Amino acid sequence: MNKVNSTVVAARSRAPILQEQVEPHERVSYRFFPTPKEVSNLANSMQKGGQVKDDDWTNIHNQLDSWKKNGVVIYFQAYDPNNEDPEKRPFVLVIQNDWMRELVIQITPNSAWAIDSTFKINQYGLPLYAAMCPNNRRYGMPIFLMLCSKDYQAGHEATTLRLTLRAVFEIMRHVRPNAIIIDESTTELNVFTIVINEDPWCWANNITGGEQIKCKLLLCWFHVKKAWMEHLVSHVTVIR
Repeated sequence: MNKVNSTVVAARSRAPILQEQVEPHERVSYRFFPTPKEVSNLANSMQKGGQVKDDDWTNIHNQLDSWKKNGVVIYFQAYDPNNEDPEKRPFVLVIQNDWMRELVIQITPNSAWAIDSTFKINQYGLPLYAAMCPNNRRYGMPIFLMLCSKDYQAGHEATTLRLTLRAVFEIMRHVRPNAIIIDESTTELNVFTIVINEDPWCWANNITGGEQIKCKLLLCWFHVKKAWMEHLVSHVTVIR
């Protein structure tokens, strides 16, 4: 433990100096020393003995006030499963700090986003969606994160994705990616299609329903290849 403490102290003092020597867009991939945020998280984890509370909602709300004060939250909706309006039932939390906001405006034009989700691997036990966009060196850069409730039968996933994409589009004003890459989720395809069809900045001359020039939906190549190998290759007749 003393050795870890010494490492944290040394990294905390040297990391800011080393970070200044790296281009802003490359700092996310800079790993010779922990970033200041990583150091803070490590120190906090050490202080708490690495323990996480069992109550997911307690964890979220303990962090929420801090995130709001720091300007990290661009959209939030409290969990209200009995609300008369279906749009207001799911929990939604969209996270994008100042660095992400500046970055996404700079690298989005003539590029593509990749959006995917993870389940049951974050400390809150909630679905986590992440969006990435490549910089000029083809490194994937995080541009926003979203946590949401997981009431699948109530259609929360579709609602949260719709609210999230609209909120991010509003922050970005007129800037849109050329394409958005998704996995094989029919829900993502349907929801994103609805939002894009309503967004004038995705269409030539801002006329929806005309020529689409931005946010064309593409299926992730990994999932295309996976489907091909699992469902099609076994039915292909090889001619020798």
